[in-house]
Amino acid sequence: MDSVEIRTADPRDFETICSLNLAEVHHTSAMDVARLTELIAISCYHKVASLGGIVSAFLLAMSNDAPYVNDNFEWFNKKYSRFIYVDRVVVSRASRGLRLGSLLYEDIFRHARSNDVPLITCEYNIVPANEPSRLFHEKFGFKEQGTQWVANGTKRVSLQAAETQQSIRAVAGCGFRALPRRRCQPTLADGLRFLSSMNKHRPSRVALDLPGLVGRVDIFRVSGAAKREPTVDLWLADGAIELQSIAREWFAQMRRCGDDVREVMHDGCPVACVEDAPFGYVNSFNSHVNVGFFYGALLEDPAGILEGSGKRMRHVKLKPGRNVHAEVLRGLVNAAYLDIKARLDAARLIPE
Repeated sequence: MDSVEIRTADPRDFETICSLNLAEVHHTSAMDVARLTELIAISCYHKVASLGGIVSAFLLAMSNDAPYVNDNFEWFNKKYSRFIYVDRVVVSRASRGLRLGSLLYEDIFRHARSNDVPLITCEYNIVPANEPSRLFHEKFGFKEQGTQWVANGTKRVSLQAAETQQSIRAVAGCGFRALPRRRCQPTLADGLRFLSSMNKHRPSRVALDLPGLVGRVDIFRVSGAAKREPTVDLWLADGAIELQSIAREWFAQMRRCGDDVREVMHDGCPVACVEDAPFGYVNSFNSHVNVGFFYGALLEDPAGILEGSGKRMRHVKLKPGRNVHAEVLRGLVNAAYLDIKARLDAARLIPE
């Protein structure tokens, strides 16, 4: 099963960390290996999230007594006597929606509590706006303490703080995304984490979270899935050309997720599966195309593009000529694929 390892960064990771940072430099600040080495030397927390052995996210933080010259860090130092400052957290674009940022934040909050640090502080851009970051930090109980202009007046940031004990309540019971009225109950992932923790001589690994599954893995299955289904191609070639192109593009994205992707026509539309378990579909209507996910309600969606109110299924509505959150949607497709693979692997661990 693909798993996420949260571990301390080492010099072999530095080039990858800098590459991840460069991809989001408009939200962070420039950092080469030399600068990263300097920052890690004064940091209190410098960890990466490794997915399947590939470093896909990182978090770098300083304690309040660090000799760090930074406008935002200094703002917090004037206001609070004891805190941890998150200097930057970055998740690779290909790994969005897999909870890597959440897992790193959960880990740094545990680190803070174990060292009796009452506050975690950070900032995010409000000019230019970084809405996904706002939604993400809101989930962890962060509150705005002030704002200021930085980077020679080119960015305005919201200065945020969260109590480390409050964050336990803020994220308690969360899976991929906090859902209303969800019962706080043990999940399959809790059991997998417990089994992993029994081996004390290996780094702790956190299985991809499978919320709401207690004692068994409930997977919807279909019959007849094949590597390439001719009726799917016939469906994709039918109808209005502007809708065809949208449906073809996003079903092709699902096909590209992995060599184990299968497909089938189900309920009149193309469905993408791993083995016999569907994870995504496309469906065409009079004026739009839905790109749907069978477990979409459990995917992290900070951009808020998923629609639907069912127990598990969600979709994104795409219309010709309208702007598409292509990067976000690609991340959701990839997350849905990895999620169903994890569910299938977990199912094999659970006795019937």
